[in-house]
Amino acid sequence: MKMKKHRSAKKAGRHKGGSAKQMTSENHLKKRHLKHSKPSTKDELISLAASLIIFIIILKLVFYNEAFMVTARLAASIFWMFTLPGYAVMLYWRQRLDFLTRLVIGTVLGACIFGVAAYYLGIVGLQLGRSIFVVPAVVMGVGVWVGCSINIK
Repeated sequence: MKMKKHRSAKKAGRHKGGSAKQMTSENHLKKRHLKHSKPSTKDELISLAASLIIFIIILKLVFYNEAFMVTARLAASIFWMFTLPGYAVMLYWRQRLDFLTRLVIGTVLGACIFGVAAYYLGIVGLQLGRSIFVVPAVVMGVGVWVGCSINIK
């Protein structure tokens, strides 16, 4: 004799042989695993390119009287000086934080690192014109090196 399932059993997510509490804990573990799974590098590079394009569009809307190449160059320079170094530093937390969180925190962190490093390099004697290229490249190199060496282990 077959027994009919109660409506609340369907709503609770019960299937044959499983309790609602057990199924929700399994779903929670699956969601947690998916959330903390390692994102692919290709997807993150595509997301970085998309965020640059969105930033160019936002700057073009703000500076609508300027030529497109001027706003694109401004967006690319801000992206080079602040966003990419900060994103590279945040690769250490690749497993724990999602892309957008790392991008926003990394941009603020990149601006802080660039400001402090350019200040101290100016005291040493390296002009700002050269530190625009040196500081982001060094910070990105260190960030990628640390992020990759930690994530490999």
